[in-house]
Amino acid sequence: MTFYAFSALFNFLTSLGLGLFVLVKNKKDRTSQAFSAFAFTIAFWSFFYYIWQIADNSDSALFWCRVLMAGAIFIPVTYLHFVLRFLNIQKQKIFLIISYILFGLFLLADFTPLFISHVEPLFGFSFWPIAGPIFSLFLPIWFAYVVYSSYLLYQRYRSAEGLQRLQIRYVLLGMIFGFAGGSTNYFLWYHISIPPIFNIFTSAYVATVAYAIIRYRLMDIRIVARKIFICLGASIVAYFTYYLILWIDNNLFGGAYSNKSYLIGVALAVAFVLLFQKASEWIEKLANKYFFFSLYNYQETINRVSDQLTHYTDLTEISNLVTKTIKESLGVARVDISLTDKNSRSAKKDPLLKYLQTNQRPVVLEELSILVNDERLKEQRETFSAVYEQIKNLGATICLPMVSSERLIGVVILGPKVIGDPFTVEDLELLMTLSNQAAIAIDNAELYKEVKDFNKTLKQKVNDQTMTLQDKTKVLEEQAEHLKKLLAMRSEFLDIASHQLKTPISVISGTISMFKEGSVQKMPVETQNKLIDNIYQKSLKISQIIRDILQASEFDTEKFSFVEKRIVPVDLNKLLTDVVADNKAFADEKKLQLIFTPNPANPQIKSDPDYLEQALFNLVDNALKYTKEGKVEVLLDENPQSIIIKVKDTGVGIPKDDQGRMFGKFERATNAVDMYTDGSGLGLFITREVIQAHPGGTITFTSEEGKGTEFTITIPKTKK
Repeated sequence: MTFYAFSALFNFLTSLGLGLFVLVKNKKDRTSQAFSAFAFTIAFWSFFYYIWQIADNSDSALFWCRVLMAGAIFIPVTYLHFVLRFLNIQKQKIFLIISYILFGLFLLADFTPLFISHVEPLFGFSFWPIAGPIFSLFLPIWFAYVVYSSYLLYQRYRSAEGLQRLQIRYVLLGMIFGFAGGSTNYFLWYHISIPPIFNIFTSAYVATVAYAIIRYRLMDIRIVARKIFICLGASIVAYFTYYLILWIDNNLFGGAYSNKSYLIGVALAVAFVLLFQKASEWIEKLANKYFFFSLYNYQETINRVSDQLTHYTDLTEISNLVTKTIKESLGVARVDISLTDKNSRSAKKDPLLKYLQTNQRPVVLEELSILVNDERLKEQRETFSAVYEQIKNLGATICLPMVSSERLIGVVILGPKVIGDPFTVEDLELLMTLSNQAAIAIDNAELYKEVKDFNKTLKQKVNDQTMTLQDKTKVLEEQAEHLKKLLAMRSEFLDIASHQLKTPISVISGTISMFKEGSVQKMPVETQNKLIDNIYQKSLKISQIIRDILQASEFDTEKFSFVEKRIVPVDLNKLLTDVVADNKAFADEKKLQLIFTPNPANPQIKSDPDYLEQALFNLVDNALKYTKEGKVEVLLDENPQSIIIKVKDTGVGIPKDDQGRMFGKFERATNAVDMYTDGSGLGLFITREVIQAHPGGTITFTSEEGKGTEFTITIPKTKK
């Protein structure tokens, strides 16, 4: 085999291998499809180049020359196709179609003397093709497409930042070397005495693209690359072990089928099994240390952290565990956790917090810079820009939202990796899972602390009231009644804890016992996922019930009133718009219309915006929960004396016998219990207390079972 035949065979194997590798990993991804088509055209050209090199007569050589050119003809247009997909350039679809037609016409001419005139001995080659007249037209067009496609890459490279810039750099370098090496084939077509000695450099694009895949997650197939590396290494170990044993049998024991060989073979088989396992582990460590440093056992990390989080109720311990895990797993030098104030409205004004609350996905600085450059809508571009500057000022590479019960409770701020590697798709998945688990753990820890504080406060108040009864006989009856109320509240807390929490806790316990017994593992994956999601949803219900109980306690220890310094002018149009936006996803999930049209008069009142928003949220949330089809409408009106807010639904309605008790604690309509088992029965109680805390504020409702309910809030206007 000559050097040129070998170079062709090498180009064929590398291009075919890379094309298949990319296509198998991302069959539906159009960029991967376009790249694989480009690689396959080079593989096609290279394979028949090899066949041409070993041809033994001129007719055969001429035929295989024309066949190999069928692949070479489409190399520049498939290269252009890949570049357009890779850079997400949408405007040149018609040009691409015309290009395929143009090169298709050259393909029709390929098997005529007008394209390849003949073959002749030249410069040491027995059969070298000579260009026909159409080939002389084809070749400059071929080079023009290569140059144009490379120019598009270079143009984007100059404006790109971060990860995309690094990806383009290595793709462009590979293409330049690859096309430069392959182009050396065309000199001899015109009797220019330069042999194609650099033809083997055609595979340079394979090396650089493979490097971009491994280091810069090009086309997101880094994980598969590691698996192939490990499997290939294990196969090489098995291959050499087999021939080593065969050599030992032939040279020391008289052949593979001798009696001694049979006996020794048993021992060697056991030794091979043990050594092969060790060798596989060593290869995996080698891959992780030198080629795939930032990859790790994803599931093992998740399981370990999940198990540890269940034992922590202290916020500092949870934060330390998460930061330590991220640093050790990903090699990140800096990890900070910042918790948000759940009673503060600043999150709605902070660009980063607002963006994380809305998207609930990691924000990567490098990728955000691309969004800033590519976004055409001014408002969206300004949002991206504000978030980008904020993350940049924090010195962060990634910001992760910590979300529990659809609420942003904190942000995980990450610096770059110690070794400078970018974050992979698997990294982001791990980080998102960790942040979500930590968010739930932190939320539960806060609830646990609130319950402890509540019990401590309750106990102290009972003791205080008892002492007061002993010291102040004049108010004995009043204090005794108040004490009775506190004790009744404590009793109600225990009742609701045993009754309302029993159902979701039973579901969680039952499902977990099925996991322990192993019965769940035998179920279909879809069923397993539903059970896991059910556990998660029930845990959210428990959190909401406890939160309602704690909030209800604020209204019951004494006559509730707003804190003076928290009373501010409230824009009701904006407040109701926020409430509707917060419930929009729930409405869409149930396929219900959720309607609110702002009042042009823009009425305002003085109130505590956080409490008022919670009260209105409860009404809209209840309306959506108990409406199966139709709509929920929020109305804002006014008259000379009052502000009027209405929430109307087409839901199940409230039975007439239940209507008189609906604003009581832990009260629910009978049909509501049948429809939605996990409610706390505190939402309307909380809403009434908030509305009545406004001087002269009232809340009433009208309802007809099976037709719907309308709640009306009336709040007198503040006197100027």
